[in-house]
Amino acid sequence: MIRFKDIVDSKCGIRYCFEQLELCSGVARRMLLETCMMESGEEIRSSYLSMLEAVRILDDADVYECIIANLCQLHDIGPTIARLGNGEVLDDIELFEIKHLALISSKVRTKLGTLSLCSDKSECKLPVPDDLEALIDILDPDGLRINSFYIYDSYSPELAALRNRIRHSDGRDKEEAYVEASGLEASIRAAISSRAKGFAERLSGALSSLALLDIVVAKAKMMEDKGYVIPKIVSEREAGSYEGLYHPEIASRLEKEGKNFQPIDFSFSQGPTLLVGINMGGKSVLLKMLALAQYLTQFGFAVPATSARVSVMEDIFLVSGDAESSTEGLSSFAGEIKSIEKVIEASRSGKKTLALIDEPARTTNPVEGTALVSALTVILEEMGTTTVITTHYDTPDVKCRCMRVKGYMDGKMDYSIIDAGEAGVPHEAIDTARRLGADRRWMELAYKFVEKR
Repeated sequence: MIRFKDIVDSKCGIRYCFEQLELCSGVARRMLLETCMMESGEEIRSSYLSMLEAVRILDDADVYECIIANLCQLHDIGPTIARLGNGEVLDDIELFEIKHLALISSKVRTKLGTLSLCSDKSECKLPVPDDLEALIDILDPDGLRINSFYIYDSYSPELAALRNRIRHSDGRDKEEAYVEASGLEASIRAAISSRAKGFAERLSGALSSLALLDIVVAKAKMMEDKGYVIPKIVSEREAGSYEGLYHPEIASRLEKEGKNFQPIDFSFSQGPTLLVGINMGGKSVLLKMLALAQYLTQFGFAVPATSARVSVMEDIFLVSGDAESSTEGLSSFAGEIKSIEKVIEASRSGKKTLALIDEPARTTNPVEGTALVSALTVILEEMGTTTVITTHYDTPDVKCRCMRVKGYMDGKMDYSIIDAGEAGVPHEAIDTARRLGADRRWMELAYKFVEKR
């Protein structure tokens, strides 16, 4: 299973989205990193229903502020809960920890209950913690509901008398009273721990529910603040598509430079797609966007687009042409071949696979490079792999959909993806270099060499 922590540093840029999440607690961060990628359409749809219900929290300022304030106090007390469940006697700090969690859970549960959609927990899609009022009563016999723990006098009249004796005596009598009180307090701690043991499972569930609520609310807030969309999950037989897809990290960087990111429309085909066009045409960025959108969908995030239709995958590969492995001492080409081998292996095993491969074999000679790209396209088509390959090589003998970047129009770069038609790979490099101000003599000679071929 692919976990979020396995892909958080993927070249697609999903770490940026992770860091943009306004998570309140470290527990939620760790839970999200350990989350497994969803491979069921129903599971993904259910996660989006939770997100839509979380929007109701955002719309009610009082509920939102209360829930966020409490989630910010959430700590991972898993080891303490484990000790409680094992029947061990907890100390005052540990008893404070479980009381603190129970109080947070109660406050959040109460606030969620004010939303009509959460009045019936069986119908609510939000993670609602279990009722822990009975545990609070054990830990808070005076009903003070304050965020602290103490062996209160009300636990034992005998303890109250001993403490009074300590306050009003001195010398040996005070010392004896203190020893007796300490022994009695230890007995009371043991009794409290024994009574609280039965709540260990519910405490663990409350911790998980609160962390999950933190994640869901953060995802909903990101969607609302950024204007992302919830994609429609389509069947395996349908090809996915996007309208207005963009890369949030690159868009943010461009915005700081006073530039705009051009959103892209793209649809997958049943067979492989070859994407051709000049360097700096956005082909590599498109592959990153497609990988990012797929991961975001299958980890339950909204997608940076105006519209999205996504087919669920079991394996997702973004293979970059600079796949050098310094740790293994592999060259760029060798690293790339090993990465592509993993794509083929996953596809051959029957997994529904998305393969996004950026300029394979670009470091080899054009004859062999063309052969390798052509053969790779054929084999992935045979195995039914959803494939997008960017390349500069002409592959006239391969049956596939060929798309290209629109290129320069009216003196401006247009990054739209259009059908390449029968022209194949466009020869735009010299013209682009000229537009970038390259030496005139260099360009004139280059044009002459092209004309001779």
